Amino acid sequence: MGYYEIKICCDNSQREPLIALLSEEGTLGIIDNEETFFCYFNDILSIDRILSKISNIITKVSSTFDSLNVINYSYSYISERDWNESWKKKFVPIDIESTNFTIIAPWHQRNPDRLNLLIDPGMAFGTGHHETTRNCIRLINKFTPLVNKDSFLDLGTGTGILAICAGILGFKLITAIDNDPLAIDAARRNFRENNINNINLVFGDISLSTGKYDMIVANLLLNVLSERGILISSLLKEGGIALISGLIDGQEDVLLPTLLEGGLKLLELLRDDKWVSLVMTKSCCKNS
Repeated sequence: MGYYEIKICCDNSQREPLIALLSEEGTLGIIDNEETFFCYFNDILSIDRILSKISNIITKVSSTFDSLNVINYSYSYISERDWNESWKKKFVPIDIESTNFTIIAPWHQRNPDRLNLLIDPGMAFGTGHHETTRNCIRLINKFTPLVNKDSFLDLGTGTGILAICAGILGFKLITAIDNDPLAIDAARRNFRENNINNINLVFGDISLSTGKYDMIVANLLLNVLSERGILISSLLKEGGIALISGLIDGQEDVLLPTLLEGGLKLLELLRDDKWVSLVMTKSCCKNS
């Protein structure tokens, strides 16, 4: 088994909608650098089918967002044997703004003055190179002092980075769930790298989630969030906080009615360029 690496060059106005649409089309991972970004597809798909997807996405973005710059892309094939070396060359440490967290890979030197999140991405989403992951970390860090830290639920855990963040911040019992076996493998490896031992890792659909949680994070696509909005509300404790991310600007208007219908209240709305995150609660948070 191998992977196709797609290198895309575009301007800033096109970057976020491209990444969002690529995520919807099932890209296995994204590395976002300043001038270019890379996305990856499993070679189970033919390269012709992948390039057709890319072409359609570029056409859609080009027709929607005015820009004089042409979106260029190229691709290369990476064997499974060379996969780790490819990630190592592109994975750089990331300091998360407004927090003391730094995301590093296991082969990077630890920073003793920071809270190090060790992430070996494998082929799972959530390296911290994407705005939605970084926004979730900032929000977890901001709102953890306002809730009890008995229980935390990570819906669609990917690499496990958000569950690890919760563990470092002191949540006692953490549940992380994903329906992608590659994500489960990556998350299990990363929990071990970070010495986080209080995480219950569940393989399956998020609809399998049970119990009640002080904090829930769901960094997912709109269609999944829309289908599971009522479920998220039912899993949240009174006084708890649900962090909803992965929305493109404007999609919050589609999702919010479902969340409000489920009994949640909007506490805060965060806009970061083209991305929107929602902070929802069932009641007033306790005093910090």
